[in-house]
Amino acid sequence: MKGRNIVYWALLLLAASCVREKEGREIEESVLATRSVTLNVGMEDVSVLIFGRNDPDFTYRSSIVSGWDTQGKTSIRLEVGDYKFLFFKLSGLHTFLDPESLTNAVTFADIKVKAEKDPARDGYVWPADELWFPESAAMADEIYSIQGGETVRNTLTRAVGQIVLQLKRGIPENGEIDSLPYPAGKTIMDNIEKVSLDIAGVGEAADIRGGIGNSKVFWTTAQANRITKSGFAIFEGPFVFPSGTGQETNVNVVLLPKSGSAFPELSKQVKGKVERNKRLVITLWVTSTYKFIGITVKTDPISAETDGDQGIWN
Repeated sequence: MKGRNIVYWALLLLAASCVREKEGREIEESVLATRSVTLNVGMEDVSVLIFGRNDPDFTYRSSIVSGWDTQGKTSIRLEVGDYKFLFFKLSGLHTFLDPESLTNAVTFADIKVKAEKDPARDGYVWPADELWFPESAAMADEIYSIQGGETVRNTLTRAVGQIVLQLKRGIPENGEIDSLPYPAGKTIMDNIEKVSLDIAGVGEAADIRGGIGNSKVFWTTAQANRITKSGFAIFEGPFVFPSGTGQETNVNVVLLPKSGSAFPELSKQVKGKVERNKRLVITLWVTSTYKFIGITVKTDPISAETDGDQGIWN
């Protein structure tokens, strides 16, 4: 009788243990079960880095680089928990995501986009590519508690500024400059071989909060993006990161004459503030003999239109 009791209690304990193990597995499977989440950014070709809570940080889990529909939406499945999502769009030519190797040790705060160093010039970086980040650091930094059925929305804006140069001909008159258009078939570029911009006081990288560091960019071209009806030239210059120090940007504009031209080389220093998603528009006025007579600098929003938009040139 005593032996049967021992066997009975042993079987009872074993059964209880199996129940606890089964309940444990069910709880664990319930916690780890994935839930559907919709990401909505309103544009295509966006990448998303997903970071899960790993107290006290959020560390890298996975990426999304495709699958967006025409409305800029996609759906994924994630385990229940707290997450941050870093939406960005980068046409990477001379800029790259840093750290380049995304491991589970990479935190949300580690992520930035850097410009490559210009191998031809010490202390210079290449112009930035167009980069879009969430329109505010608060939007990018938001924590989402994923339980299933949530929609994560972001609005992206350019995280770079742009230098734009306009070359115009004019006549000084009573302290003002009157525009002097060219006759048909002639333009201000007839005697100019190339234009260069030597730009100091721009960032070497950017993250969701703005520009990082302080560097230089050199840019040159022999071709204007547009010639106006008046024969004036417009150059859509380089994209650059705002300076991480908040200082003004110094631009040295150089106009090199064509070989054999009687006109001189012209060089002028200009200062202005490069800001996120804005154009620093420099207008250089010269006479018929390419003598400098005036300069204006202003900041305008980068137009949402494609090249050829005339809104900011009025």
